Amino acid sequence: MREAVLIKVRIWKKGRVEVEEAQVLTSRKLDQREVKYSFSHAPNGKLNVETAVFRRLQRYQIERALQEIKEQIRLHRYRVRGWRAWRQHIALTMTALHFILERQIEKAENLPLMSYGDVKLMVGNMLKTKLDAPERLMETIDQRHRARHKDSVRRRQFLI
Repeated sequence: MREAVLIKVRIWKKGRVEVEEAQVLTSRKLDQREVKYSFSHAPNGKLNVETAVFRRLQRYQIERALQEIKEQIRLHRYRVRGWRAWRQHIALTMTALHFILERQIEKAENLPLMSYGDVKLMVGNMLKTKLDAPERLMETIDQRHRARHKDSVRRRQFLI
């Protein structure tokens, strides 16, 4: 249970003549003393308390998801020097997140608390099983070597 109030405020920015109207949401849980404040710049200041609280809770869920991505999928661990490489890293981590979320939805009935770590373990086990056969393992290694060779040839051509 929450208790909240939405107050209209006017903001005067230094060097400006116009006044900006906003709303401040002040809320707290009934059993806690911590008070939280948020600005809202809803059009014409038309926002009710229930909607403002709901949006704040949605924002919390988004922030938690981003934190989880950083911790589990290493979104923030990129070491790139160019815009293209950064975009590829972001695309790859978002694809991994999508895959993980699909697995969590797929297994929600049987494993409601499935974590990112659980999905990573599941994928690792699937890959291990697929690469158990020696011929499949050698084929995979050969494909990786051919791909690396193509990359090194491309890099050499770029440097010339």
